[in-house]
Amino acid sequence: MAWLSADRVGGVAPVSTPSLESPLHNIIDPSQSISRGDPVVKLLHLLSKTRWDVRDSWMKIAMALRNGYGEAYRQTWMTLSKISPKYSDKEADKLWNSLLNGAYEGPPLTLRTLERWAAEDDPIGYTAYRAITLPSVVLDRFKEGDRGLADICHHYFKDIIKRCEETYYYFDASQLAWVKKDREGLHTIISRGLEVPLRDLETYFRSRISARMSGREPQGAHADDLNNARPNIEDLEENIRQVNESIRYIQKYHGMSNTLDSIPHLLGVQNGVIDLRTGELRQRQPADNVYAICPVVYDPSASSDIFHQVILAAMADDEEMARYLQKILGYGITGEVCEEVFPVFTGSGRNCKGVITQTLSSLLGPLYQEMEVGIITERQVSNIGAERAKLLGARIALFNELRPKEKLKTNEVQLLSGGDGIPAKALYKDPITIQPRHLCVLSTNHMPELSEVIPAIMERLLCIHFPVTFTELNGADPTLYRRQCDTTLKSRLKKNTAGVLKWFVEGSVAWYASRDLKASAPAKVREFSRRYFEDQDKLACFIRDHCQVGNDLKVPTSSFLESFQDQMGVQLSSRDLVTAMGLKGFDKKKARCGSSIQCFIGIDVLTDPPDE
Repeated sequence: MAWLSADRVGGVAPVSTPSLESPLHNIIDPSQSISRGDPVVKLLHLLSKTRWDVRDSWMKIAMALRNGYGEAYRQTWMTLSKISPKYSDKEADKLWNSLLNGAYEGPPLTLRTLERWAAEDDPIGYTAYRAITLPSVVLDRFKEGDRGLADICHHYFKDIIKRCEETYYYFDASQLAWVKKDREGLHTIISRGLEVPLRDLETYFRSRISARMSGREPQGAHADDLNNARPNIEDLEENIRQVNESIRYIQKYHGMSNTLDSIPHLLGVQNGVIDLRTGELRQRQPADNVYAICPVVYDPSASSDIFHQVILAAMADDEEMARYLQKILGYGITGEVCEEVFPVFTGSGRNCKGVITQTLSSLLGPLYQEMEVGIITERQVSNIGAERAKLLGARIALFNELRPKEKLKTNEVQLLSGGDGIPAKALYKDPITIQPRHLCVLSTNHMPELSEVIPAIMERLLCIHFPVTFTELNGADPTLYRRQCDTTLKSRLKKNTAGVLKWFVEGSVAWYASRDLKASAPAKVREFSRRYFEDQDKLACFIRDHCQVGNDLKVPTSSFLESFQDQMGVQLSSRDLVTAMGLKGFDKKKARCGSSIQCFIGIDVLTDPPDE
C-alpha cells in the first residue's frame, strides 16, 4: 500500500532523523520491524497513553480507523482501549457502533490525524514508522537514476499533478480543488514532496546498517546494497535539487482541460462538493476533477422557500410552471446534455428574468458564462471560434436580449445545444473541440424570428413565458399579471444564498429522478410554443389567413406559389414548397383546373381577403 498517498505528500511536519549512534525506537528493530508487519497497528502503538485516556482523542482514533478501514481494525482498537482503565469492552463496543450516526461535524478524520499525533508523541518511533512504510517503488527504483526518479515521481504525484500540453494542474489539498501551476510552482511542490520519502529512505538504510554492525542482521547477499545505499541516496538527492528535469516525467494527459469539472452530477462549492443526484454534500477528492468552485457555501438543511416564492410570483402563482422552471434550471447546473434543449425565457420586461440570470451568475461564478448573442443570430461576429471557446467549463451559457424581429441562426442553435463536440479557437490558442457540459439559455423580451421551422429546432426550443410585470403601482391595486416590485428582493436573496442554492439543487434532484424536460412540459409551455412556431411558419400563416380547406378544393401549384410569395414576402422554390405542403397534408397531383395541370388537393387560395 502506498502510505504516502496524494494527501500525504509533505503533509506531516518533519521530525528529526536519528543518527547512527542514537538508540533507535524498538519499532525499527530488524527482528520485528524490517519484516514490515501491519503498519497501522505499529502506528497505534506509537500513540501515548493520554490519547487513550482522554475521551475525545479515544473517540477520534476510532473514527479515523472506521473512516479509513471500515471494520478491519475494530478488534485492534478495542484491545488497545484497555491501555486506559476508564473504558470497558461494553462501552468501547457501544461507541464503535455509534460512529455511523454522524454526530461529529468537523473535517473527516483519517489516518493522517493519527500520524500527526504519533509524530508529536514519539518522534523517533514515528520516523521509524515512516521508514518501514516506504512504498516498494522507492526501495526498488531509487538506484535507477533518471528512470528510477521518473517512477518515483509518477508514484507520488500521478493522482495530484496532471500535464496537458504545457499546462500543469495540481490538486491543492488546502483548497481540495485542481489549480493551474507554472513550472516554478511545480518545482517547489515536487522537491518538497520528495524530501519526505528521501528522508525516510535514509532512515531505513541507517537502521539496516546499524543492525548489520551490531550483529542483529547477518552479513549476506544484501551487504553491497547497504554499502552502496548512501551514494545512491545522495545521487537521488542531487536529482531532486535539479527537479526541473523531473517535471518532464509527469505523465501527460492531453484531455485534461476537458476532464476538469467533467463529472456532471458533481458541483464544487466552498465547503465541499454536492452530488446533484441526491443533494448530499461531501468533501472534495482528486478523482472528482473539480476545478471551478462556486463562490457559495451549501447547507443541505437550508430552506429554499424564499426563492421558490419569487419564482412562483413570476409564474403568476402557477405551481406547476414554477416547479418546471426549477427542474429546467436544476438540469442546467448539472453538466448533463442529454436533453438537447435550448430554453428561451421571454416576456415584456421587468418580469424576473434578470433576477434569475443574476442569481445564477452569483451562485455559479466561473461556471456561468455570458455569451455574445450575435453568434446565434445573423449579426456579424468577428471571431465565432473565440466566442465558442468561452463555453469550456461552463454549466450555464446565457444569451441576453434580441432585437425585434431578429432571426435565429438555427444551425448554430443545434450545434450549441447538442451533445457533439463544438469546434472552437481562443485568441492566440490552438483549435480545440469542446465536449459540451452546458445549457444555453436565451433571455429576451422579443422572441426570435426563425429562418425555417423544422422538427430539429422545434424539439430544442423550450419557450417559457414570464407573464407577470413587477412595477411601481403607485397605490393601484395589484392584479394577477401586474404586481408591486420589491426593491429589497436582491439584497434579501444575497443574504440567503444557502436557501437560493438549495432551490436549484432541488431542481437537479427532481430532474435526475425523471430526466424528462420535454415530456413533462406543462400545457402552458406546449401551447405557447405551438402558437410561436405556428406564427413563425410562414406557410402555415398563409394557409390560415389566405386559404380555405376542403376535400373538393384544389389549386394549381404555380398559382399557389405566386400568391404565397406575394402575400408573405418569402422566396421559396417549387420543390421546397411541394415538400412543405406534403408535410401539412396537401399532396400534389395532376388534376383538371381548366386543363390538366399539377395542383395541390384539398386547398384553394381565397380571392378576397378574409373578414376581420
